[in-house]
Amino acid sequence: MAEQRLFSIEEAAVYLGISPRSIRTFIAAARLPAIRLGRRVLLDKEQLDQWISSQERFVANERGIQ
Repeated sequence: MAEQRLFSIEEAAVYLGISPRSIRTFIAAARLPAIRLGRRVLLDKEQLDQWISSQERFVANERGIQ
């Protein structure tokens, strides 16, 4: 079976370990990329992984870690 590529807001929240409300807030603030298909809002797993990496770099830069 193929790996799931697109997540609903609720699935993305579980994947990231944050609340669906936080996901919606990040999308509204254009801090998290999302795909709109009609009324559905979906998040690409690859883009979520890239977002996680960018957050790790941000935290490392804030702490002065290379």
